[in-house]
Amino acid sequence: MSVFTLEAELSLVQAQKPQTAAVLPSVDRVLQMPAVQALAAQYSHTAVVHAIRSLLSEMRQAMLEGAALPAEARQAPSLARHLQARLEAAFQPSLRRVFNLAGTVLHTNLGRALLPSEAVEAVQAVMTQPCNLEYDLARVATATPMSKRCSPNSPALRPPQW
Repeated sequence: MSVFTLEAELSLVQAQKPQTAAVLPSVDRVLQMPAVQALAAQYSHTAVVHAIRSLLSEMRQAMLEGAALPAEARQAPSLARHLQARLEAAFQPSLRRVFNLAGTVLHTNLGRALLPSEAVEAVQAVMTQPCNLEYDLARVATATPMSKRCSPNSPALRPPQW
């Protein structure tokens, strides 16, 4: 089942005269719409192309099943609205803040023990700038020639002993 269906926009009244897929815009034509270009800048070109193909495929399938596709459903505002809803649903973070009313701090499947704010700040500081994650700076000798420092057996490249 799709995250976002077209049933709200599509008229499911049987068409008097069957429509063909030729009435649907091409993926490239949809990509050229200014509102869709803004979505591509926000989410990524690849994600938008995937959403367009999925949307057009659903529209095509509805037409094959005999549904009449209103002209407005093929217009830029309607397409952009559907694409935005799909992308928002796809990019919605799955982790949410919840209240743990179970009375148990750990092992409740509600995450982990909370970290103190100092620990969060330290992690954030290290994650937002270069750091010595794979190097033990105390074991790096400044007088060691570069060829030895970059060799696979170099003390600088060995994992630290904790």
